[in-house]
Amino acid sequence: MDLNSYAVFGMMRKRMTWLTDRQVVLAQNMANADTPSYKTQDLREQDFKRVLARFGVGGKGAGAGLAATRTGASAGLPVKMQTTNAGHIAPQVPESRTKLAGAKLGAEKSPSGNDVSVEDQTSRITDTQMDYQMTTNLYRKHLGMLKSVLRR
Repeated sequence: MDLNSYAVFGMMRKRMTWLTDRQVVLAQNMANADTPSYKTQDLREQDFKRVLARFGVGGKGAGAGLAATRTGASAGLPVKMQTTNAGHIAPQVPESRTKLAGAKLGAEKSPSGNDVSVEDQTSRITDTQMDYQMTTNLYRKHLGMLKSVLRR
């Protein structure tokens, strides 16, 4: 049985992947706390409304949330595939990978140009660990409920 076919397990798996990726970025920030001119990075949270809008749900009409064609990977949104014939099936918008976000405006900088705050990064790492543990516990509980239903 493939647990990823159940939406709740797939969402928890994606959340755990995002949290793992964020932990790596935060660890890089801590490792570069003394590197001159290093800029703090973090991963952007997935905005549920933006995801719905990408699929045309949320009041703007079908397809209104699809990303416009952009040149260059730095635009932040996925590039929309082009169809060459009206009979072609429109491509599904791929689920975006997590994107790096810069430090908050007004972040404190050291004289060397580094803006890593060890206290802030420690707090973010702790929050990420707690979120990962909560998601793991939810996964375990849902798996337990599924096992109890299958036993009957």
